[in-house]
Amino acid sequence: MPKEAVLTGAVDLAREVAIDAAGSAADVGEYLGCAAEGGRLVSHRFASNMAGYPGWQWVVTLTRAHRARSATVCEVELLPGPGALLAPEWVPWVDRLEPGDIGPGDVLPFRADDPRLQAGYSPLPTENDPAPGLDELALARLRVLNFEGREAAAQRWYRGAHGPTSLGALKAAAACSTCAFA
Repeated sequence: MPKEAVLTGAVDLAREVAIDAAGSAADVGEYLGCAAEGGRLVSHRFASNMAGYPGWQWVVTLTRAHRARSATVCEVELLPGPGALLAPEWVPWVDRLEPGDIGPGDVLPFRADDPRLQAGYSPLPTENDPAPGLDELALARLRVLNFEGREAAAQRWYRGAHGPTSLGALKAAAACSTCAFA
């Protein structure tokens, strides 16, 4: 009797567990084989017949106690097989946002590393900027557009349909002077 004959022979137990996890016997397909995962640990694979999961496999991992003659279920899961249909890799919103995706009243989350912004006002006077009165004039902004950002904003505003009289600009929750994109 092979060393792990108890586990490799427990195909019926593995199928029952897969069916229980799938919720229907019709969702568990043909037996695809088993593989030893370690000492007294074997995984059985079954094709998935679930709609929306072509190429996926039900994997049931079994173990046994030392000198035991019966298998115990460790886990059951649905995993992608070699030809599985997978979702595309996730792309952050900032990289997939395109013109026209933003509507009137939409507000984007803050992006600390925005390449169009540069540091703006510092509340403490420096040798180069001795004007401490900016705070009283409400001109104190932590971030401002850099040259490239101002140029791009001007092009969008005055050449496109997104200018100062657009519905988005008119429905904005705050005045333009409250953010760096003024």
